[in-house]
Amino acid sequence: MELEERHSQRTRSIYIDNACGLCIINMIFAVHLPNWTDYSPIPIRFYSDALFFFMFWFFFKGGVFFHAKPLKKSILQDLRRFIIPYAIFNAIGIANELIHACLTGSYNSGWWVGELYTIKDFQCCWTSMACWFLLSYFIVKVVYTSLHGRVHPMTVFLIGVALSFGLYLHKEGVANFGVLDAYLKKVPYWVGNISIGLSLFSLGHLLRNLQYNRTVLTVAILCLVIHFLYPSSIDMRANVCERGFYLPAVLSGIAGCIVLNNISRWVLDREIRVLTYVGRNSMIFYLSHYPAVVILLSYTKEYMMQFSSGIQYCLLSAYLLLVFVISIELHKFPRMRFIFGE
Repeated sequence: MELEERHSQRTRSIYIDNACGLCIINMIFAVHLPNWTDYSPIPIRFYSDALFFFMFWFFFKGGVFFHAKPLKKSILQDLRRFIIPYAIFNAIGIANELIHACLTGSYNSGWWVGELYTIKDFQCCWTSMACWFLLSYFIVKVVYTSLHGRVHPMTVFLIGVALSFGLYLHKEGVANFGVLDAYLKKVPYWVGNISIGLSLFSLGHLLRNLQYNRTVLTVAILCLVIHFLYPSSIDMRANVCERGFYLPAVLSGIAGCIVLNNISRWVLDREIRVLTYVGRNSMIFYLSHYPAVVILLSYTKEYMMQFSSGIQYCLLSAYLLLVFVISIELHKFPRMRFIFGE
């Protein structure tokens, strides 16, 4: 999730680090924690609604900072950065689910088959579900690197949107594709998030400089105004429309990425201690928060239910702060950084 090219401290874009920090904080404290605790007061809802496009932004930003490399070199680097952490945190998740199954007596001979089907259909085991992004992003980068210089980014964008939209329509039972239906039913739904991710990545590369044009920014702001009057948004992981309509949701999500980058460039292009650190080291927070909470709740859910949703939110927030401190200390050991893709 960090900048695609590891620029030196002198040249890296601090405003992008800060924008990334906003998206990571939103993901953890305004999306995932409210989902776990059913606690969502007005300030948290406002933050979440304002950054409804946060997963779009990670793919879009990747395209903005894309630099062409030989395919083999790119794959080897990204295997280390994305697939090794993906494998490690999935292994942690599977271990937790195996222990939980044994303790609750739900383990049987078919348990492993169910686990494999979960990974096939949802990209990850339940404990580490947030890691879906790592696999999708890796595939998006490989595909775009392969296409770069051969296919125009706008063509890639249009094909990606068309494919993800078609899969969405089929999934919702709106469209019938005749003889293809039997095959489409076997396609894991995450093919949709890779398709839309590829389109965002290609558009980010196409608009890497043009996004700061006044006309482009004006159009993006108008799209956001329309969005807030008539909301449409997508759960990118599942490629489903959470509210409104699919194509307007894609358009407003792209507009959100452009507006956030411009606002960050204007007012956040400076070191902001916590925010910049979170954005610059986003993989630490992204990878550690989800399994940490799921593992805890696997064994304490009934105990936690005796507290109000607000107290649960505060307890889990304090717990996550401890997890982050431990993860940051672990990251300081060079031999342990491979866990976080370094």
